[in-house]
Amino acid sequence: MKKALKVINDLEKNGIIESYALGGATALLFYTEPSLTFDVDIFVFLPSGADSKKLIDLSPLYVALASKGYRAEKEHVLIEGIPFQFIPVYNALIEEAVLQADTKEYEDTKVKVIKIEYLLAIMVDTNRPKDQERVGKLFGEVKFGKKLLSTILQRHGLQKRWEKLIEKK
Repeated sequence: MKKALKVINDLEKNGIIESYALGGATALLFYTEPSLTFDVDIFVFLPSGADSKKLIDLSPLYVALASKGYRAEKEHVLIEGIPFQFIPVYNALIEEAVLQADTKEYEDTKVKVIKIEYLLAIMVDTNRPKDQERVGKLFGEVKFGKKLLSTILQRHGLQKRWEKLIEKK
């Protein structure tokens, strides 16, 4: 994983991506016990200049990774044997989450990770059954800024959905 994270940091350093943050179950590893996951979700800002009315073109990213010997398999790129899914920032919540990401360390390698409050808000937003289950589990297990989470939820219109999820707990 350490080598793969260095590859991601190099993509940012070389301007292939503008910024990134780990999301999903892999990001949760920095806050709680592991959850089963197949891949590493990386939310990315692509270089400026792309016309937002056109389809998103990930080919420069895939070409850069292919030049280093990493191949695409369906929606993933295998980097050091680990499947990574690059997800362009697609809404205001994800944009804010990436911009506010914390820098953490994994085996002395710096990595940007979405804050737990944003991870919770994203799970509320996606509202998949596995996310609902994780929110319920995390609510009792993980320390998080309740004020920050509330602000995020309100700003993105997710407060009522959060309250419904927590009621079920």
